[in-house]
Amino acid sequence: MLFALHSVQGEEGLRALLLDRPQRAYDVKPVIRSILDQKDDGTLDFEELQAKWAPNIVVGLGRLGGRSVGVVANNPLRKGGCLDSLSAAKAGRFVDVRLVRRAAAGA
Repeated sequence: MLFALHSVQGEEGLRALLLDRPQRAYDVKPVIRSILDQKDDGTLDFEELQAKWAPNIVVGLGRLGGRSVGVVANNPLRKGGCLDSLSAAKAGRFVDVRLVRRAAAGA
């Protein structure tokens, strides 16, 4: 199953979140909220992990098109989105955990 941009809630709203000038910093969290699915009660189906550690990268679990996904996104609002050793370690651990969970599930 492929992802289709038209499945995003408010495609035009997503475009409005991205700045006209790419040199400007923005918070990636509203972009993530716009892309991922919402639960039946209207709340976001996303669980950010380790939000206070290495905030220049956002990692978490969510749903996209009804499927479970892992999210790894650099956050330009923090340190310009640059990856440092802490954020690289955070992303690496997240990917390792996702691979272990996937292997355990037999996928």
